Parts: sequence; structure tokens; C-alpha cells
Amino acid sequence: MVYFDHAATSPISELALEAYVEVSRNHYGNPESTHAYGRDADHYLQKARTGILSLLGLEKTHDLVFTSGATEANNLAIGSVIDLYRKRGHEAICSPYEHPSVLVTLRRKEEEGAIKLLYPRDEKGAISPKDIEPLLSKETLLCVAMGVNNETGALTDVSGIAALLKSYPKCLYLMDFTQGMGKMRLALNEVPLITFSSHKFGGPKGVGGLIYRKNLVLRAVFGGGEQEKGLRPGTVDVASCYASYVALKEKYGRLDENAAKVERIRQYIIEELREESTQIHLNSPLNGSPYILNFSLTKKKAAVVAEALSGEGFYVGTVSACSSKNAKYSYVLKEMGLDLDEAANSLRLSFDSSNALEEAEAFLKAFKRIIKEVKDRG
Repeated sequence: MVYFDHAATSPISELALEAYVEVSRNHYGNPESTHAYGRDADHYLQKARTGILSLLGLEKTHDLVFTSGATEANNLAIGSVIDLYRKRGHEAICSPYEHPSVLVTLRRKEEEGAIKLLYPRDEKGAISPKDIEPLLSKETLLCVAMGVNNETGALTDVSGIAALLKSYPKCLYLMDFTQGMGKMRLALNEVPLITFSSHKFGGPKGVGGLIYRKNLVLRAVFGGGEQEKGLRPGTVDVASCYASYVALKEKYGRLDENAAKVERIRQYIIEELREESTQIHLNSPLNGSPYILNFSLTKKKAAVVAEALSGEGFYVGTVSACSSKNAKYSYVLKEMGLDLDEAANSLRLSFDSSNALEEAEAFLKAFKRIIKEVKDRG
């Protein structure tokens, strides 16, 4: 089996799994309980919280609320800003390449009349300060731009945007860091709102978080309890939170080594795909994240090729896993200026440090044979 779909999800790491089992078995108290066993569980919860913040260099400036993942965290961030800070302005700037949890939530707020949405564009699939600056005004309440595009791996100039927004103190910056967490270094101190999902970097599924600047006021998406600083009601899954910290610590311990290894795999595949230039259109920027490689098939149907690869034990993505079963094409690629055929026939390879160059070689051998065998689309 060759698994090249880590942007959709990665397996839990052995260290994280061991931590999850240890806390689940031996530290299973409710962290809200006042007895010794509750305090014991809370110790592990707070160790996870402060540990993650420390790995990101944010322990002095930010706090963290654990959620079910980045989707919930994005909803919590957007809802809090628009509901609680609406007097600051009524406009929001949002990259059109964002995850559906951002786009759907903001468009719903626009339909309700709470905000007016403005979309900066760039054919590379990641916006920069020059794309945002013409849209900024005294009415700008929120700016949303993900750190790493989940379909193409395009990198956003996060530091540049944060620096630009210093001149607009009423505007808060939300950065979805799901595809960058544990994979790249960024100076995040000037980013007020950051979201992530644990299962993208070797932690368990069903846990993620919203990292927010300490001076911000947030409002829970739903009611029912005072857990997680009153922002996320319900009994906290301490074991998953702690396992997330262990997984992230493991990634940061080998961050540069992992990125170099993955870049070699990605670059090798790019060079080999160039031999099929009449059948391939590369969608990922060459200077993008080494963990993601997206390309369109110009003559074949991507779904057919992906299924054929799957039948031989090679697992790749088509469009974003959050919408692939219903989507007929990638809206991200369409927004980048690709035509419908290209946007509907893309493959996404996404890697992890557990992958090997030999897997890339085996994949390419199978891929080149399959695109010769599969009929051209009509």
C-alpha cells in the first residue's frame, strides 16, 4: 500500500497512540471534577494546552480552546468576531480558496446581512498583502487567509498580511493553519486567530483547536456548560488533547528533516511528471508546501485514474476530502482560473515523513501505465 492522501488525514503516530491509551486508562477523571482524580486529568489537559502553545512560541501571547477540529474552530472564530465585534465594521475580506468551513460560514453571515464579503484573488491560489491592501478600509472587521492551501499547497504570506493589518487595528486576522501545523515554521505572534486539526499531523481524529490572542473575547457556538473557558461545552476528551500535543511535539522535533525528506519525494515526482507534459497540468506552485502536489489530467478522467490506482493499492486525493463525494470540480482550481475540465480532473498527492522515495517510484510506474490504459475522456 502507498498512501499519498495525508492532506485528508494521517494515521495516528505510535507515540500519540501510546499517550492516548496511557491517559485513557490511567488518567480518565473528568478535568472539571474537584477531587484528586479530576485534578490529575486536568493536569494532562493543561499540559497539552501549554505544550502546544509553547511549541508554536505563543505561550505568552495566546490561549487555546480545544475543539472537535478546525471546522468547529473556524466557526467559533468567525461567529465570535462578527457577533461581538460588529461595531468595528461590516466588511470581511476572505480568500476565495478557503476551506468550506470558512466560506460557508461567512457566506451565511453575509446572507443574514451581518457583513459584506470581499474576495481578493491571485492565480497562484494564495493571497498576499498586495491582493488585500486595495480592499482594506475602516469598515474591515475580519481578514481570512489560510496558511497553506489544502488543495494546492500554495503558501500565504502570513507575516506580510499580519504586518499590513497593523495599520488596521480594528481588523482581526484568522489563519487556518491546518495544513501547516507541524510541517513548517511561522512567526505567529501577530496572528490573532489560528485554527488546526490534530489528525493532519499524526494526532487523533475529532480534536483540534482555536488559538486566540489573550485579549480577545469569544462566544461559544452552543451552550451547555462552562468547560474550556466557557467556549466549548461538554466533557473534554483529555486523552485526545494530550495525544495531539505528543504528536505535534514529535513533528516539531524533526521538522526540518521531515520537510527535506518530503521535498525530495515531491520534486522527484514533479520531474517525472514533466515527461508526461502533454497529459499533465501542474497546479501547485513550485515554491509551495512540500507536502502537497496537485496536477490536472488534460486527457483522462481523474476519478477513473484515481480508482484504478486505488485498485492497485495507491491512494491519492481528487478534490478536498471535505467535499469530494458531492463536488463535480474543485472550486479552488476554478477560482485560480483553470477551466472546468482542468478543475474537474485534478489529482492531489499529499505526503508525510513516513513516506519513502521508493513509494514514489512505485506510484509513478503504476500511474504512467494506467494513463496509457485508460481511455481519453470524451
